[in-house]
Amino acid sequence: MFLISIIQMFSVMIIMLNIKIKDAFRAIILLLLLLLSMVISIEISSIISIGEYIPTLALANISETNSVGWKIKLLPFLVFLSFMIASLILKRLIKEKKIRNIMIVVFLLSLLIPISPINAFFSSSYKVYSEAKEYNMSPHEISDIKSKYTKEIVTNDSYSHEIINGNGKNILVIFIEGMSSLVISKELTPNLYEFRKKSISFNNYYNHTAATFRGLRGQLTSSYQMTGGYHKDNSGLGQASKVEIEHKLNTYNYITKLPIILEENGYHTYFQASNSIDDPLSLMLSTLKFNHIYGREDYNKKSGELTDKESFDLLFKKLNEAKQPFFYGVYTVGTHLGLDSPDVKFYDGRNEYLNHFHQLDHWFGDFISHFNKTSLSKDTIIIITSDHASYPSEDYKKTFKTDNTFFVDQIPLIIWSNGVEFKDINAHGLNSLSLTPTILDILGIKESHNMFIGESLFEKEKNKNELNCTSAIGDLYVKTCNGKMEIEKRKEKTELIKQLQLFGDR
Repeated sequence: MFLISIIQMFSVMIIMLNIKIKDAFRAIILLLLLLLSMVISIEISSIISIGEYIPTLALANISETNSVGWKIKLLPFLVFLSFMIASLILKRLIKEKKIRNIMIVVFLLSLLIPISPINAFFSSSYKVYSEAKEYNMSPHEISDIKSKYTKEIVTNDSYSHEIINGNGKNILVIFIEGMSSLVISKELTPNLYEFRKKSISFNNYYNHTAATFRGLRGQLTSSYQMTGGYHKDNSGLGQASKVEIEHKLNTYNYITKLPIILEENGYHTYFQASNSIDDPLSLMLSTLKFNHIYGREDYNKKSGELTDKESFDLLFKKLNEAKQPFFYGVYTVGTHLGLDSPDVKFYDGRNEYLNHFHQLDHWFGDFISHFNKTSLSKDTIIIITSDHASYPSEDYKKTFKTDNTFFVDQIPLIIWSNGVEFKDINAHGLNSLSLTPTILDILGIKESHNMFIGESLFEKEKNKNELNCTSAIGDLYVKTCNGKMEIEKRKEKTELIKQLQLFGDR
C-alpha cells in the first residue's frame, strides 16, 4: 500500500514536470495531474497517521476538520512538497529523454491495481456518495416502522430505583470525544478511575454508531442516523445552513427527542459544544429542541474550539446559572484524533494519545473538585460517556495494546450520584441506543410516547432485538449482542437498519 503510493506519486510528479504548456489541452492535463498528486498526498498522509488509506467515515465527516490537529492538516502539504523536491532532483539526475513516457506507462499500470491510492480515494468517495444519496422511503415503509416502534412505555420492569433514585434530580451528561473504556486506568486517568469506583459503571457497553454527528444525535434520540457531516452532492449536515439543517431534521419529526420529553416533565435543557453556536454540529443539536445551546461565544473565544480546560470552566459557570431541575449535556473535543494536549502532558509528553486523554482527566478532576463544594452535588446525577469509541488507528492500537480493527468498542457509561454505592453491571453487549431510555428510567419517567430503539439498561428482562446490540458504522454493521464483535451479514437485518437510518434523518 505504501510502496504503490510512492510509485504512483513519483510517476505523477515526473509526468507533471515534463509537461510544457503549449495549449489549453496540456494545461488541463497538468491541472488534473496536480489534483491527483494532492489526492495521493492525502492518502500517503493517512497511511503515515493511521496506517491505512483515509477511511470512508473520515471522508463522510470531512466538514469537521476544525476538530483535527494542525499536524494532520499540514502533513499532506509536506508530503506534496517532499515529493516535488525529490522529483526535481530525480529529473536532474536522470537525463533519459524517454523518462516521461516510462512514467506514463508506470502510472497507467498503477491504475490497474485496486489498492492504489487514487483507486482507494475515489472508491471511498463513491461509497460516501452512494450512502449519502437520499432516496425516498415509501409510505408503506414509513408506516411499518412507525407501527413497529411506537410505544407509550419507556421502561416496563426496571430495578434502577433499587440502586439509584433520580426522581426530580438534575442530570449532567459529559460526552467525551472518542474514548473507549480501555483508555481509563489508574495511571493515565486517575480522576476518572477514582470517580468510577464511586459510581454505577457498565461494562460490555458499546457505541451504536460513529462519528460525532451520528453519535450525539443518535444517543439523544435512541435512533440510528444515515446523514453524516459531508456528502458529494452538498447535502451533508456539515455543508448545510441553519435553515437547511432545520428543514432536513425537523420536517417530519418522527424520532423522539430527549429534551422534549424532559421539558414535558418540568426540566430545563441545555447543551454545550466546543465549537461556535453557528457551526453545523451546534445547529444540528439545536434541532433537538434544547432550551439553550452554549458554544465558544459564551467563553468569549472568537475562533477555534474550546480546549477541555475551557469547556470545563464554562460548564462550571453555566451549571451554577442553570434553572433547576436541569438536563445539561456537554461535548468535549480535546481527545479528538490528531489533537495533542495544549497544556498538561503525560510523562515525557511524546505520545499525543496519552497526552490528550491525560489532560482531559486532569481538567475533569479539577471540575469535580470544585463541583463537590457546591450545593449542586447533592441534587445532580453525573453521567460520563463518549460520543463514540476511539478510532483504532495504528498508533492508538500500539499505545493501548489492542488488535481491534472496528470503529466499535466498549465505551464508558459511568453514573454517579451523591451517596450511591459502587456497582459494576454487565450490559451484555447492549449499545448507546440505550442511553436516553436509561436516563428517563433513572429520573422516574416510565411512560412517554416514543419511538426508541434502545431500552433502559436497568430492565430486568432485556429484550435484545439485535438492534440495540448492533452498531451501524456507515454501511458496516457490527453485532455486539454477546459481548463479542462480529460483522452482521444477514441481508434482512442490514436492510432493516438502513431503513431505520433513513427514518432517523426525519
